[in-house]
Amino acid sequence: MTNYTKMFNHKIGIFSPYLNTLSGGERYVASIAECFSKKPNQVDLLWQDKEIKNKLSTKLNIDLSSVDIDTKGTDTLRSKHKLIQKWALMRKYNAFFVLSDGSVPFLFSKNNFLLFQNPFPTIRPNITNKIKLSLIRKVICNSNFTKSYIDQEFGVDSIVIYPPVDTKKFKVGHKENIILSVGRFVWNKKQDVLITAFKQLCDDGLKNWELLLAGNTFDDDSEYIQNLKKQSLGYQIRIVPNPNFVSLRSLYGKSKIYWHATGFGEDVESHPEYTEHFGITTVEAMASGNVPVVVNLGGQPEIVKDNISGFLWDNINDLKQKSLLLINNPNLLRTMSTKATKECLFFSKQVFVQSVLKLF
Repeated sequence: MTNYTKMFNHKIGIFSPYLNTLSGGERYVASIAECFSKKPNQVDLLWQDKEIKNKLSTKLNIDLSSVDIDTKGTDTLRSKHKLIQKWALMRKYNAFFVLSDGSVPFLFSKNNFLLFQNPFPTIRPNITNKIKLSLIRKVICNSNFTKSYIDQEFGVDSIVIYPPVDTKKFKVGHKENIILSVGRFVWNKKQDVLITAFKQLCDDGLKNWELLLAGNTFDDDSEYIQNLKKQSLGYQIRIVPNPNFVSLRSLYGKSKIYWHATGFGEDVESHPEYTEHFGITTVEAMASGNVPVVVNLGGQPEIVKDNISGFLWDNINDLKQKSLLLINNPNLLRTMSTKATKECLFFSKQVFVQSVLKLF
């Protein structure tokens, strides 16, 4: 259990417009709620459905037992108007955290924090945003990659608090010849690229290895997943949609190598949002003893020390060669695996808690 060493007597409000997506940004805000929820604090998550608390707790494995769900303020927060109502709602809080959807809202608590999980590159500062930003104590980003865009776009000096990964809940299991990739089944995650690379390795002589692709999807029969299944026919490739936490942890534990390709082949200079803005699953994989071989884009280079705790790749041949280097050198695989399990602690939940509790 996390040791919360700094206690307050605060009333704290937290809002994400995407809370029901149960993804990385929602893990971030829910973890902030958990940080502050120890008595005598009062923490409110603002959402229209009280069932969101159970969904967040179950899916993301976060303790929200001491967090309240405020269903009355959501419509006010979503409105582009209602400034008087927003002022009345927020002034009762000592601090208020909002996950940005790319916009800058008016925030009126005593200590306002605006969170960015995405590098929004097309927003330009204006006088209204400058007024709004003057009310915000700190802008917080999930990586230096995201920070570089947000600072430039909004003219701020944001701070970076990396997303929390509960590294203690991931263990090195009995390893099998498995390459794993975890990510939502959507086009920019590039599972199709990984399938192509693995098939080429097999065609060139790789034997007795399996590629596992696991991740969330709203539709198990989506066209994208069906195309991945067709692409995988005849090869040791398995697609695992919507694994629960226990199943996912098991997959991490028995895999040896972790692949990630989000944003590969896209114009990421024009569309940085297509990349992985941090890379929580990469950290989870490292905590489980996987050696990461991940695309050299987005937030991944902040996690993986190239040639030390894993490999970064720039093209398909690079991905294949570095993977084969590990496959053909068991001693190197073990050495880098040990290094990965140590390096991932920099992104642990304990580090996150310490950073959040220092905010005010």
